[in-house]
Amino acid sequence: MTCDVTLTSGTLTVEAGATVAFDENTSLAVGTANTEATLVVAGETNGVVFAPSGDVAWGGLQIGDTARGVSIAGLSMKQSRDGVSISGAEVALNGLAIDGTEEACGLSMKYGARLAAGSAGL
Repeated sequence: MTCDVTLTSGTLTVEAGATVAFDENTSLAVGTANTEATLVVAGETNGVVFAPSGDVAWGGLQIGDTARGVSIAGLSMKQSRDGVSISGAEVALNGLAIDGTEEACGLSMKYGARLAAGSAGL
């Protein structure tokens, strides 16, 4: 990705085995623009990687309070500035590895954010 992407509707599915490369400081946001959107990271069988396109940090993944049905499985995040921020959404989390965040704690859950039933976690 060469610029910030905000998913404002529909579903973005990232298939197993995919690597998504982000330019410096670019971010992916889902359900942050007061519209319902869904992210499915389907890396259960052959992981998914979110990583920088070079030797610099990318922004991170933001999941907002209007995100619906978000499912993250088998995601490896590398060298992001802010890691994963979940604000007020419910997320099914089954395998998340965060390596090398610069400014954040890696995973931030706030404003009523919660893991969906059956989540295996990190």
